[in-house]
Amino acid sequence: MSFFDVFEVDERAVQRTLEDLRVRFPDAVLDAVLEDGVVVVVGSVRTAIDRRTVLDAFRNINPGLTPVVGGGLSVRETAPAPSRGGAGPDPLHLMTRLEELSRRTTQRIYRVQRGDTLRDIAIKFYSDPKAIRILCASNSEHLGSPKDVEPGTMLTVPEALYHRVEPGETLETLAVKYYRDSTMRSVLARANPEVAENREKIRPGQSIRIPLRTPSKNDAQPSVD
Repeated sequence: MSFFDVFEVDERAVQRTLEDLRVRFPDAVLDAVLEDGVVVVVGSVRTAIDRRTVLDAFRNINPGLTPVVGGGLSVRETAPAPSRGGAGPDPLHLMTRLEELSRRTTQRIYRVQRGDTLRDIAIKFYSDPKAIRILCASNSEHLGSPKDVEPGTMLTVPEALYHRVEPGETLETLAVKYYRDSTMRSVLARANPEVAENREKIRPGQSIRIPLRTPSKNDAQPSVD
């Protein structure tokens, strides 16, 4: 059982979401398929806001965990430039998914080398080919599919996620959710020293760091490759 199985998504949920979006956006051309456990969205929509809404609908199948790539979803209309002296667009509307994700991860940056595949990169950093899912979720805007990666591309490689605690959750339930192993609560305790000092008690609204793997002593820790 792989840690990255937690990022799997139900194909039936993908198709239900696709049908709903086709009704909401009748002028859009939309399709979505599962490829290597990743939702690949292709087609075209009228505006950038429509594009963001469509991609977020797929991500919300399992909020924070659904891997989606949308490099194949284009926008037909270009947003007008703000007039001089005007307030301009709401900055929140300009936030990309990558920027949003970076707020809830710790990460490094990797420059894709000639001959690299996402599978190679997943094994390099996570020792698990299924980690393609987290690479796709973190680099959604730059990828057209899990196999689509060009030399020179700068990829975000998350090292941890941050989970917002809900009522009733404990380190043990989070260990089961993310690692499918309650004994991994010790990993979470080490990754969150403030929790360990509080006898491993967590409270709703608290952010808990979830390591994407447990590094060994021999692991290199470059910030940019």
